[in-house]
Amino acid sequence: MLDKADADSLRLVQDFRNAARRDGKFMWFALKARPVGRLRRPRSSASVGTLNDVTEMRNAEERMMQDSVHDNLTACRTAKLVMRQHWCGRQFRQNH
Repeated sequence: MLDKADADSLRLVQDFRNAARRDGKFMWFALKARPVGRLRRPRSSASVGTLNDVTEMRNAEERMMQDSVHDNLTACRTAKLVMRQHWCGRQFRQNH
């Protein structure tokens, strides 16, 4: 059997997207899995895990990112982003 340290090192946590919808929009999934069984014979061991639809959470994150850099009323970049880009451009030109 796997001890706790071995099982923790073999855990899988992965987010991925899949175009599973008929309208062509992507769906996001979170996969979490871990092995069960004997470590000495990995071909005969099994794994157990979960697969969760996290599409709504990912879409909310994307909306928050968009809102953080764009003004929804004017559809322009926020002043803070413009100033940061201007400052970075000045720094780049001064250093090169």
